[in-house]
Amino acid sequence: MYMGIKFQNHPVFSEWFFATSEYNQKLLVYINVLF
Repeated sequence: MYMGIKFQNHPVFSEWFFATSEYNQKLLVYINVLF
């Protein structure tokens, strides 16, 4: 969960990370499950 929040708040990743919200939402869930 912490990793997902960390990536979301990262200024460099914020634009890239939410460019394709549908894909990234799945990725975020995957990251949150792993960490």
